[in-house]
Amino acid sequence: MHSRFIVLVDKNENGNSLAVRQRVESELIDQGFAGEGSLFVCHPADWFVIGGRWSGELTRARLDQEKLKAFWEESEKHELGFIGKDKPEEEQKAKTVELFKQFFPDFQGEPPVWRDSYVFLGFEDDAQVLDEPLFNFIKGLKSYPNNATLEDLLDGGCFVDLDDPSEELTEEAVGKKWCVVVDFHY
Repeated sequence: MHSRFIVLVDKNENGNSLAVRQRVESELIDQGFAGEGSLFVCHPADWFVIGGRWSGELTRARLDQEKLKAFWEESEKHELGFIGKDKPEEEQKAKTVELFKQFFPDFQGEPPVWRDSYVFLGFEDDAQVLDEPLFNFIKGLKSYPNNATLEDLLDGGCFVDLDDPSEELTEEAVGKKWCVVVDFHY
């Protein structure tokens, strides 16, 4: 099964999205986030990727949520999430992106839909500076390991601050942290 994990790191030492994504990937490996397990160690994940199935989620959190909901409903109505002999992947992706542009005609950049979920370090927008919209997006999540259980982590309801894991998220973090979305398998 797949789940989502939000990771925060201090902004001051990381200059751009790629450097932040590389740091998060490296630190999660160093901290033993993923692995095969052993007699005395149980890793929460067997593998992970930056972004993955949740690539674009930080950008989607900034969009008009009513429009986004309508987009997903219309996408589902036209079965744009399904691929097969009659529905080739590239055709479905093109239709999905076209529909997204209809709902968000002023959107600039890579549409936050139908992305390659195996790009190891994700996409540029899978790491963004924590601002008010992202703070509001993650403030309801539990801080791991402070007040979250392994079950919360596996349900995708957690974040961790790698630079200060003992601290709860407060508005003081806005503008001072990077926010990175991680897809992991367990």
